[in-house]
Amino acid sequence: MFKPSGTTNQLRSVYFIDGNNGYAAGLSGTILKTINGGDNWTTLNSGTQNNLYSVYFNDKSSGYVTGLNGMILHTENGGATWAAQDTWTGNNIYSIFFVNGTRGCAVGAQGTILKKTASGGTKWITMPVSTTDDLTSVFFYNANTGYVAGDAGLILKTTNGGGSGSK
Repeated sequence: MFKPSGTTNQLRSVYFIDGNNGYAAGLSGTILKTINGGDNWTTLNSGTQNNLYSVYFNDKSSGYVTGLNGMILHTENGGATWAAQDTWTGNNIYSIFFVNGTRGCAVGAQGTILKKTASGGTKWITMPVSTTDDLTSVFFYNANTGYVAGDAGLILKTTNGGGSGSK
C-alpha cells in the first residue's frame, strides 16, 4: 500500500527500529520520521542541504545518517537535533551499520571502506582495502563477520570485525 511521505525529494534509505518507529533519508538533507508504521511522516531538520544516502538507528534515540563529502550526522534524541562527526574523508559515504551502540562502520565512494568506530562515532578509523570501486552497502552479521557490496559485482567479507577483508 502506497503511503505519501510528504516530500518530493528522492529518498535513498529507510530504516525501522521496530514495527512503528522508522526513519528515511534522501537528497537535499531530507530526513523523515514515522512513529506509526509509516502511516504518517514528519520532516526533521538535518541542518544540511547535502544529499544523504543511508540511515541507521541503534534504538529510538541514537541514530546516524551518511552523505555527501564524508558526512556522518549523529543524533542522541530521536532526530530532534543532529551533530556532524569528523570522518577525515571527502568521499561520499553510502552506507552505515552498527553492531551495537558503539561499534560500527561506514563505506563509500572510491574504496572508502570501514570508516570504523568503537566509540559510537566520536572517532572514525580508516581501514585499508584493495579497491577504488564505490562501496555502496555494509552489513555485519555479528561483531566479527561483515560484508560490503559495491560496483562491478564486488562483495568483500571480513571475519575479524573489519580489520581485513577478502573478495
